[in-house]
Amino acid sequence: MKIWDKNNRLDEMQEQTLLQIESRGFWLTWTGLLIAIAVQMLLGLPFKALVGEWIVFMLSCVYVVVCCLRCGIWDRHLVPNAKAHLLMSAAGGIAVTLLNGFSFGLWFGAAVAGVLTFLLCYAALTLSAALYQKRRRALDEPSSDDKA
Repeated sequence: MKIWDKNNRLDEMQEQTLLQIESRGFWLTWTGLLIAIAVQMLLGLPFKALVGEWIVFMLSCVYVVVCCLRCGIWDRHLVPNAKAHLLMSAAGGIAVTLLNGFSFGLWFGAAVAGVLTFLLCYAALTLSAALYQKRRRALDEPSSDDKA
């Protein structure tokens, strides 16, 4: 009795549905890990207690960023420009400030962490946008096979 078929047994509609399910599952897991880390920080758990979730969360973040950049994909809605980078970096900086402030009660340190997060996010987004635009141009250029 055969239980594994190396060929795809789904039609196009089933394939799209499965991709949507997998995508929602990934983002549900990603959001769940983010919330779990935040709640554990707010409860005052030591970093040792968060390290497993943090590693899985960061690996998923790096995987998505690298794959999207390799494929020349930025986002469905956001445009890779300075205004978007400022807004997203500010959101990250504010979130880190509030999370650290409420977790540890050291608001000056939380503000410093928030400013550093803002700066690192802005730099990372700017660098990622440059890599995305470079990759997008490479993908959009006709290959030497197309010219012949």
